[in-house]
Amino acid sequence: MAKVIVRASIHPAIGVARVGSSEVAYLLAPQVPYPPPRPVDSSHDARGLLKREAVEFRIYGYDKDDNVVAELTADNADITWHVHVANSKATWFKFRHAMDLETLKDTIIERRNPGIVDPEERRGLVIDPGRRSISGRNQGGAAEYRFDTGTFKGMPVDLGEIRTGEAGRLLFLSGHGISRSPSGAPPFVGSENDPFGNATDWHDDVADGPVDATVRVNGTEIPTEGAWVVSAPPNYAPDLKSWRTFHDLLTDLYVDAKWLPPKDSISFTEDVYTILARLSSLQWVNRAFAAVFGHSGPFDFCDGAHIERISKIHGGATADVFKPLRMAIFKIFREQTPDPSDPAAWPWLYGDSFGTGDPSDRYQNLALGGERLRYLKAWSEGDFVADWGKVPSPPKVIDDYPLRDQPATLDRAALDFCAADAFHPGIELTWPMRHLSIYAKPFRIARATGPEPDYGTHLDAGTATGPKGPLHGQFPGSLTRWMLLPWQIDTGGCLAGYDDKLVYDAPSFWPSRVPNFVLSHANYKRAVDPSLPREERINAFLERRSWFFPLNSLAQDWGEHLIHQFGTMGVVEAYPGVAGDPDFPPVIYVETHPGTKNKAPAAVSGAVVPPPSPPSPADLRAQAAGFADEADRAAVRRMRFGR
Repeated sequence: MAKVIVRASIHPAIGVARVGSSEVAYLLAPQVPYPPPRPVDSSHDARGLLKREAVEFRIYGYDKDDNVVAELTADNADITWHVHVANSKATWFKFRHAMDLETLKDTIIERRNPGIVDPEERRGLVIDPGRRSISGRNQGGAAEYRFDTGTFKGMPVDLGEIRTGEAGRLLFLSGHGISRSPSGAPPFVGSENDPFGNATDWHDDVADGPVDATVRVNGTEIPTEGAWVVSAPPNYAPDLKSWRTFHDLLTDLYVDAKWLPPKDSISFTEDVYTILARLSSLQWVNRAFAAVFGHSGPFDFCDGAHIERISKIHGGATADVFKPLRMAIFKIFREQTPDPSDPAAWPWLYGDSFGTGDPSDRYQNLALGGERLRYLKAWSEGDFVADWGKVPSPPKVIDDYPLRDQPATLDRAALDFCAADAFHPGIELTWPMRHLSIYAKPFRIARATGPEPDYGTHLDAGTATGPKGPLHGQFPGSLTRWMLLPWQIDTGGCLAGYDDKLVYDAPSFWPSRVPNFVLSHANYKRAVDPSLPREERINAFLERRSWFFPLNSLAQDWGEHLIHQFGTMGVVEAYPGVAGDPDFPPVIYVETHPGTKNKAPAAVSGAVVPPPSPPSPADLRAQAAGFADEADRAAVRRMRFGR
């Protein structure tokens, strides 16, 4: 007897689309946690402009026992999609740092554009084109499907569009990454309060809001659980995952709240290896990670011989030959304790409070915590399932997953490629997302049921996190308003190597989304050329250059340049390596840059504007981290952190 569908649900529960400068070309956002590598040269269009990432939403029908019965498409249901996105950054409060940190509980911030006090004028800062609806197969392109009727100070702003595919599934495409000021105001004015990423008289086209659907099966309307869509900055290393993903973060949140059960047993392959391997994957976007966790490095977690030592209990439980190695690796990780965090501990990533001026703050550096701390601790003690090489590779496309697993897989994939590293503020979303009150259930954003209170001209930490604050029911534009304005200032200003006592580009903020140092295409060609001397090939492979090199400017200007040039920046993609050669991996991640791909490599690695006089030791340290000199690094620090 066929199971009866009594309700439906939209997945992914939180979908993430990304901006791009290409007018028509786009890619599909990841739908599985381990998709195949993005094909080389597929990130830019024929003109060298960055493609947008569209997110596809699907609907699944459930029976009375919450079993998945079928995907609902245009083949077996009548579906009308409804989407409402908005951008309210310019009327929201400024970002200084995460407001939920215990050590920063006295934080008070003012609204952006504080000079505008008239309520009607402030409403003119909200870009809200209203709700759009779409139904049928292969629809899109018409004016009624575009979110381009919202305005900023009367100026039209395009927040994206909706389409449907052959099966009637929804596609959401974001805006084109356009940020501007109607009056031509600069994006950074040092004399203002909290000037970094809080530009007066500016807007961008990042947005968010609810995704709903009216669904009828055999003429009967089915209650349908809605989703949420977020548009975000580009992903310049699309195959790489952040060391801590948004899915990791929310799993910790829900397990701690008992919304999800903790895992009964710890799998080396699924739980432990992923934590370690992500350190090695960052070799392609950060030079310090390449030296330590990269190919043939001392902690190369992609090396088969190294994995063999740490993936099983050698000699039986009594001998456990490599337990000291597992324990040593575990102890190198930083745990979040009341003691000051050590920047040399793993991972080499900044924390939420970095730059606040108190080096003893325990949130200065990212820590190992939550479920992943439990996984690594159990592994270090020998309490894990040694299943390396015994677990089948997961499917590469969503339709190859069993039907029952597809909804959760879509939910995970959308968040697995989002960074939950330093919420300062982050790339896609920031610190409010770690509060349970944001959600109605796991991965489902709680909707507002009434008008939002007027929080006045300033917001303090107690109100922000309190029972009557903004971390409860959400409106269109509520999630992205906490991010920086314009978004390019954050992409160009959250770098690595701010500390003048460190030699290379570490710690870092979120290199998996915005690379620090990359392997240039020219050096890749030298590395794989068998006609060249071996030492020259190895040196070419090991050399990295600043991802920002094409901007040809001081680091303090990178954010402003990206407002106009973000769409022509390089993307790190997977190229064929050298099979069977210990000096080179079989897959090499290389920057594909439409403007520099076929040019000679830069003569200077890292520094884009060499100082006019012989560099001092401090200048050399700054250049090793990608800055022009120590004065440039100090200028970026002042801009980013006000000191």
